[in-house]
Formats: sequence, structure tokens, C-alpha cells
Amino acid sequence: MSENQQMRPARIEALTGLRFLAAMMVFCFHLDASLKTKFFFGPMGGIAVSFFFVLSGFILTYVYRDRLKWGGVKRFYFTRWARIWPLHAVCLAATIWLFPFQKVVDFPGVRLACNWLLLQSWIPDIDYVLSYNGVAWSISTEAFFYLMFPLFLLGGLKHFWWKYLLTIALTAVALVGLTNIAATPELAAKFNPHHISHFNPFMRLFEFVSGMAVAYLFMSTRFGRIKLLQIVRWPVFLQTVLEIAVLLLAAFSYYLLQWLGYYSWVNRGLGLGGEVAYWLVYCGGMPFHGLCIYVFAQSNGWLGRWLSTKWMIFLGEISFALYMVHRTVILLTISKFWAGSDLPYWLILGSCFLMSIGVSALLFWLVEMPCKNTLLKYFDRKFVEGFNGFFIEVSNVFKRKSAYIVIALIVFPLVALNWFKSNRTDVLSLDQVVAASTLDPVRFGGLVELAASHFDPKRMGIEVCLVWEADQTTWIRHEILVPGTRYRAKGTLKLQAGKTLQRFFVHNNHWSKAKDIEVKIWHKENPLLPDVGSGGGGKNAESPSYRLSLGKKENEG
Repeated sequence: MSENQQMRPARIEALTGLRFLAAMMVFCFHLDASLKTKFFFGPMGGIAVSFFFVLSGFILTYVYRDRLKWGGVKRFYFTRWARIWPLHAVCLAATIWLFPFQKVVDFPGVRLACNWLLLQSWIPDIDYVLSYNGVAWSISTEAFFYLMFPLFLLGGLKHFWWKYLLTIALTAVALVGLTNIAATPELAAKFNPHHISHFNPFMRLFEFVSGMAVAYLFMSTRFGRIKLLQIVRWPVFLQTVLEIAVLLLAAFSYYLLQWLGYYSWVNRGLGLGGEVAYWLVYCGGMPFHGLCIYVFAQSNGWLGRWLSTKWMIFLGEISFALYMVHRTVILLTISKFWAGSDLPYWLILGSCFLMSIGVSALLFWLVEMPCKNTLLKYFDRKFVEGFNGFFIEVSNVFKRKSAYIVIALIVFPLVALNWFKSNRTDVLSLDQVVAASTLDPVRFGGLVELAASHFDPKRMGIEVCLVWEADQTTWIRHEILVPGTRYRAKGTLKLQAGKTLQRFFVHNNHWSKAKDIEVKIWHKENPLLPDVGSGGGGKNAESPSYRLSLGKKENEG
């Protein structure tokens, strides 16, 4: 171990806290996009991902520069795999279970295998890149960086710089190629150059290697002798001002460059083409990200001290789990509570944030760290120690008070959301649905009658209200379909003697494609056939069901 490595700390705490801030930028971007609001303009999530790529190159170089030798490459690869794959596998399985419908592709088994092996971003097809847990595309790109890292690190500093320059040159050549593809309609339709420049790992390698370059400069004895760059010796107030300035530059680089007309100048002024400008939207903030990392790696201002506090370090440690799971939490919360309701924005925002933190902390304690430690024990052939250590580490989680705090972060928002939802003020009563209905009653099997229907416009879709009438209390099984879409609602409904109101929500993604709604009901496993009169629908000849016609949707909202 070199003297330089002995003198520097094993971990730079402020950078750990910065990871959480970057993860929160991605969270805000995806929440904004999912809610269809416009509080956060521009590619905030893309800027944060670019920061992660640069930070990854910096941290790996900082940790492994004096440790990694050719003989240790195998262990390096295994360590990185053990670090990211178990949590990825759990999140992938959860996504498949919670969101079973995926866009149809020619080879669904290949797509799943690519996700399982973290190869999805290597394929120039958006249906592969963003399939299942879409945020995992960046982890797939990180896997490519890990594969390339020893090739850039080993050989020493002298060989690194020409490799860095070669990476820049090859990236420029690739951008020229993408510009030519964009100019050829046939090729652009087959290989979307925007998607390639955004997601392809080779096109993002420049950011990772730039992070390595920043680390080499940070650890350079010669570079560190320059008094102006010895930020830690500046007055604390000036260090704090610099920290705030570089953090704002890193977070809002896109907006600054856009305001300066940089992207338009690259596209039209220099004539480099739209693909170069598009690539710069996501990767052009690299100098600002590198500067931010360099400053926080050595400064000791008040902002850096706050990022190094116990809680910020913990939030930074769970930031990988937060990144992997936040979008799943957001989509589930929106589908269950936001869509079709009148819940306030602040409640959804706060609930998604708290539940994402809680779920991330549990995944960090129960999956990420135990699996990593166990797999590393297995690599060292300490099988019994690794097996026992896994269960000990998991069981110890529930011996700490903080575990129950993060569980509360999940439970309390769910209780609040359910309470607000159960006290909705925007729902139509049974009498209002009957009064607004234009449906001629439809009798099913002489037992049940569909007496009324109404389509009530709601946030992000339509609430369909059906009024059933039965002579006596009975149970029916029902299935609601929107032909031409993947919408399907199944369940059991208790019909009281008299009229019973049933509500279900159809999202705009399905409603915009709908021409009618298909209703199927069963009583004691036997389908109830509708005796269709002159109502607004008809009996489906292929199955025992009734199609409720929507009529002119523009008149119904």
C-alpha cells in the first residue's frame, strides 16, 4: 500500500450524502412524470444519473487505484456483482409480480434473460432497455463500466490518459455515426439514435472515465501542491460558498446551458447535428459533476459537514435501494390512491417519499448488505460462516429501534391514504348514478339485473359506476374487460337485496383506446347470460358477457 493511500480516508463521507441528493433528483423527476405535473422541467433524472456515472468512476478509482492488481480482477468482478445483482434480482421479481403486463415483443424470454443478466441497456431497443423495472437500465450500464474498469486502471496513470483520450475520440466517432443514422429515415426507424445516445453503455463510458480522471487529479501529489486548489485550507465561509455554487451548477447544468443557448449553438451554430446536442443534454454536465465531486471530496464547509452527518450518510448508503425501488412505489401509490381520486398533491408526494425511504432501508438491511456479505464469504469458500452470517444479519435488523421507525414510514402513509380515500367527497351516490343513467336495464339469468350505468370523469381516467339489482342477497363473481387493451378487473361482489352500487376505475391509458366495456358475471360457477333488449350494448357471441357501449365519449368526459 502506498503512502498516499495510507494518508487518505477509506471513505469520503460528503460524497455518500451527495448520493442521496442525486437519488432524490431521480425520485422527483419520476414522480413528476408519473403524476403528469410540471414542477420539475427538463431532464432532472438524466442529470442525476450522469452524476452517478461520474461519481462511480471517481469512487472506484479512489478505492482501487493502489489495491487492484491483475490477480485480483476476478475478485473485483465478483464483488461488484455481489454489490448490485441481488437487489436488482429482488426488484425485478417484484416488478414482474406487481406489474404482470409488459409490452409485447418478438422474444419475451430473451428480454427477461437480458434483464436478469443486466444486459438490457446493451441492446438498441427501447422495449428491452426500459422493460420491467425500467430504472435498472443504468445498473446495466454500470455493469459495463465495471467490466471495463480494470482495463482503464491497470497499467498505471501514464497509460490512463491516452485511454481517456481514445475514449473521447471513439465517442465523437459514434456521435457522427448516430447523426448519419438520424439523417437516414430507414435507419432511424430501425435504430433510434436518441435512445442509443441516451442508454447505450458505450455512449456513457465517457462520463465514467471522466470520473476516473477527476479521481487521479484529486489524488495527485503534484496537483495537490497548488495552493489555490487546497480548498480545505480556505476559510470555512468561502468553502461553504464554493460548495453551494458547485452543487447548484451540477444540479442545474442543463438549465444553465439551455439559457446560454449552448445546445442550439452546437446543433445549428457549429452544424454538428441534433444528435450531438441531444447527447450533451444528458452527458454535457460532466465537467460540472466532476467539479462538484472534486470540491466535496476535500472541502470542509458547512454544507459538506451537513452531508457528512449520521443521517445523511445513512440516506446515502440506502440510495442504491432508493433508486431501484422508488419508481415501483410511486406507480403503485398512484394507481391505488391518486388516479381517480381527489387526494391532495402534498399527500401523494409525502407518502411516496416516506414509503420509498422506508422500503429502501428495509431492502438495504434485509437484501443488499446480507446478500453481499454472504456471497463474499462464499467466494472465500467460507460456506458455513456465510450461511449462518446471513440469517444472523437479517435477524439483527429487528433488534434495532431504527427498523421499527422505517416500518412506520411505510405504515403511517398507507393508513393516511386509506383514510383520505375512504372519506372522498367527489363520489356519486347510488341515486345520482341512477338519475344520470341512460341504460336500458339488462337482466342476467333471471337473478340479477344491471339497472344503471354512468361514466364519471376523474383524475387520469374515468370511474365507471354500475348499479346492480337483485331480488335477494347473493354473491356473484365478475370480470370487467376493456376490449383492445390489457385492462382486466376481476373479483367477487356481494349484492344486497335491492340495488347495489359498484365502482371501478379505468386509466386514460386504457380509456383512450376503449370503444366499450365488457361485463361478465358468474353465479355459483355458472355464467349468467344477459337477456339483452334494446339497451346500449349487446351480447358477445364468443362468450357469455355483455358489452356496455360507451357512446360518444366526448360527451361523457
